[in-house]
Amino acid sequence: MIRHSHFLQRLSATEANKIVRFLEREVYPDLVERIRFSVERARTSGTKNMRSTKRLREVQKEIDAMIQAGHRTAYQRTRSVLRDATIVEARFAHKMLVDVVGKLDISLTMPSHPLLRAIVDDSVIRGEFLKDDFAAMTARTRRNVRSAINIGLTEGEGIDQITRRLRGSSINPGGVLASTGTDARRIVRTSVNHITTQARELTYGENEELVKGVRWVSTLDTKTSHVCIALDGSIHGVNDGPRPPAHANCRSTTTPILKSWKELGINLKEAPRGTRASMNGQVPAATTYPEWLKRQPTAIQNEVLGPRLAKEWRAGRVPVSKFIDNQNRALSLSDILRLEGLD
Repeated sequence: MIRHSHFLQRLSATEANKIVRFLEREVYPDLVERIRFSVERARTSGTKNMRSTKRLREVQKEIDAMIQAGHRTAYQRTRSVLRDATIVEARFAHKMLVDVVGKLDISLTMPSHPLLRAIVDDSVIRGEFLKDDFAAMTARTRRNVRSAINIGLTEGEGIDQITRRLRGSSINPGGVLASTGTDARRIVRTSVNHITTQARELTYGENEELVKGVRWVSTLDTKTSHVCIALDGSIHGVNDGPRPPAHANCRSTTTPILKSWKELGINLKEAPRGTRASMNGQVPAATTYPEWLKRQPTAIQNEVLGPRLAKEWRAGRVPVSKFIDNQNRALSLSDILRLEGLD
């Protein structure tokens, strides 16, 4: 589960980067060029305010429509990936339970694909439906772009200055459109965490004969929020209590708590204390990420860290704390299927 959580964080980074690249390369360049043309027309006609003439109001509608169309495509791409991710996550959770159960006579099932895909459209993610969150981002972008143009015209800025106000510069990268990129990353990262958590929860709910609860697991590093620190290790019933994401860009996850042998009606001595948490719901002894990683095969270490860094780490030259949080190498759903042994 620790390894899989790391894979999901890389997946969310991959998908967030894809959406931002799409906006930056396929939507905003045309938008900026259209704005430059409009501002030039406004200059030559002596216009000081984008809303002061019928023609400029029409141009503003064109700009709004370009933003709307680009963000709609970004939403549709995100929605498609998330719908597939729900099924992959449920398959992982199901396989994990099957592997644990082994030859015990316990029937385990997966939620239906339509039910899993519905998570994306029907779930409220940090107070917003996915579609509404994208719509709010679109409205903010339209408002900020309009404001940036009007400020530029009112203060007599040149076209290049207005463009920098929109796109930022190497000296001041925080342009209006950069804030939209930050918004998009937040939405995608938070959504991946939410829908994968809910897909696991549905799988646990389908198998309550075996799963009796979940444990909150927070990331062990200095970036973890206070709320996630407080929730780390807390135990809750299936479909009961708080679940990740606790906030935007949350990296916390959950692990299932399985019933004891006695609760399963099996006459066996209970599991040793060291593994009892996975059987009876007690919080296990804390395991740090480096401790877990040391127990993994070389292939997994290379996959998590990258071959070069993994080699340096195994040699003791670089501690995990120096690079583990900066690993955003691309990982797709297909990669996760391969790494988790799912066809």
